[in-house]
Amino acid sequence: GPGNWKKYFTVFPVENRAEGFEQPRINVNLATENEIVEFLMQFENQADSITSQTFIAKAIEIGSTLKLITRGEKGKTYHSSSEIQKSLDSSPATSDLPVVAKQFFIPYSNWYEINLKTEIENVQAEVNAFVSVNRKPDHSVEKLIIHEFLLR
Repeated sequence: GPGNWKKYFTVFPVENRAEGFEQPRINVNLATENEIVEFLMQFENQADSITSQTFIAKAIEIGSTLKLITRGEKGKTYHSSSEIQKSLDSSPATSDLPVVAKQFFIPYSNWYEINLKTEIENVQAEVNAFVSVNRKPDHSVEKLIIHEFLLR
């Protein structure tokens, strides 16, 4: 059942497996400002280094910096970890933070849970799948692997 996959997901657009990292990371392109703040706050008491603690202490500023939308913009899309770090470095609210964004954030996910439900003329249908993707160097999807698929 889906239990096997739970370790790859949380309620956030997060994953544990990308690039062999053990600590979960949140996809800044999929997450809302509040999700970023909540995600960082869950490490508050577990942060093993002063560096991480300093970073997490500014969770609210980090969330608003990463999700800042200037007038006329739809919202920023980050294409690399260095772009995420650059955004934090260039904001007065977060420029003094240690350079550890890579420990918490990813620009692209490799695991997705897909859940679709529909009802047409009193007939209900549901699709549930766990998929992973392999990406090319430009981050476009090279291969999609379906690990679990349920249609009912």
